[in-house]
Amino acid sequence: MSLISSQFGVDSESVWNLFSGIGRAVLGRNGKYNFNRSYSQYNSQTILIDTTWSQLMLVAQNVPHLNTILSEGAKMFSQAEIKHVDKDGNEIENSDVIKLLRKPNVLQSQAGWLYDFYIMNGIYNTAFEYKNYGRKKEYRGADLPSALWWLPSGNVKINRTDKLPYRQVSIEGIIESYQMSLDPEPFYPDEILLFTEGISNNGVIALTRIEAMQVPLSNIMAALKSKNIILTERGLIGFISPSPSKDDYGAQPMKDPERKRIEEQYQKNYSLDNERGHVTFASQPIQWNPMTFDMGQLKLPEGLEDDFALLCGAWGIHRNIFPVSHTMSAGMTTGNEIDASLRWTYQNTMQPLLNKLLEKQSEDFGLTARGEKLIGDYQWLACMKNDELKEAQAEVAEVTAQGTFSQTIINMNSAIKAGNMTIEGAIQILVMENEMDEADATVLILNEQQVSDAKLEQQKADQLKADQMQNNLKKVA
Repeated sequence: MSLISSQFGVDSESVWNLFSGIGRAVLGRNGKYNFNRSYSQYNSQTILIDTTWSQLMLVAQNVPHLNTILSEGAKMFSQAEIKHVDKDGNEIENSDVIKLLRKPNVLQSQAGWLYDFYIMNGIYNTAFEYKNYGRKKEYRGADLPSALWWLPSGNVKINRTDKLPYRQVSIEGIIESYQMSLDPEPFYPDEILLFTEGISNNGVIALTRIEAMQVPLSNIMAALKSKNIILTERGLIGFISPSPSKDDYGAQPMKDPERKRIEEQYQKNYSLDNERGHVTFASQPIQWNPMTFDMGQLKLPEGLEDDFALLCGAWGIHRNIFPVSHTMSAGMTTGNEIDASLRWTYQNTMQPLLNKLLEKQSEDFGLTARGEKLIGDYQWLACMKNDELKEAQAEVAEVTAQGTFSQTIINMNSAIKAGNMTIEGAIQILVMENEMDEADATVLILNEQQVSDAKLEQQKADQLKADQMQNNLKKVA
């Protein structure tokens, strides 16, 4: 029995796959539903998560740690800022493509559309974008779609051609159509943008990461279930038993009326829910025997933490952006630590995935052929601006240091001019205190001296000229 079992029973396509080409020849199958996966057990002691294609969404919904990772990842991914730029990298104003992405369909904004994409790709490693033109192909021209939707990947099946994908040069040579359950009308390749990433065994779609995470996912569910059983179904918190007898005849049993009175009174005064589940009574002189269980012996929190870290790694999200557990080391809750973890996730996971999506969209919208493209980033977020702040602070410190050094040179030259310092002494100070090479210090001091001498001579010349003009004015008067 799986922890999250299939409500649909045995997957029909898995049965057909046993017949391979015979089933398709007899029934006219053409590779339809070719990527259903069933879960396997390593041994009879291991109960694994059901990773059948139709069950992946249930796994994501019902395993709390995986749900948390996917939800947080989708929220982070959806905050991208997208622009349409020309071949020179200049932003194109009033872009129709950007207008479409800002409102891709009647129900979603750009953030909601990106959120949906991340969830579908995160669960299935495959996403199907339906481009709704509202008209047939021959009437579309170069127009953009009227709406964009991410179809629920778990309900989409691929009808493949009989040709090997590696020998084809167009999507139509690989895929005949797409079919969504409960919808008899097919979707054709020109209406669907297929996005897939990860390990693939057929060149068309990738295998889900959830399948590789069956063991940690099963561990999480087993640990949570064990903890829940201990807390809610462990039985009595204690019981009342006969006390040791002190006479040859044994203890006299409690009379039924008295027993009932004590039981009802005890339940009324001390029970948590007034139910007969917290204490019991014996028809003997009694004593209280508490029931205890050391949950720490099971190491459930440590196991959950390890498995959660594995899931974070599989989806490329830094563990430290989530609330800490008491099993983690101290000092992991500071703002700087969280900001650094957020930047790491954006730079190493969200940004590369966004680049892949926008590159595919640019090609699909015909922008690439014109030398244009869609770009996006997360630089507007506060956590991403911390690096810019540090760079600015470093630049200010450098400028300040340069200003201080320049003032030191000026002061040295003034001292040399006043006869309070020799050129050789100034050079030695620069060498010792500023760790400069002696040759560089010599050039610097001599250059400064030459500049200072030139300025002084110019000032003398200007003053002489002004004095002569003043004398000439006096003669004229």
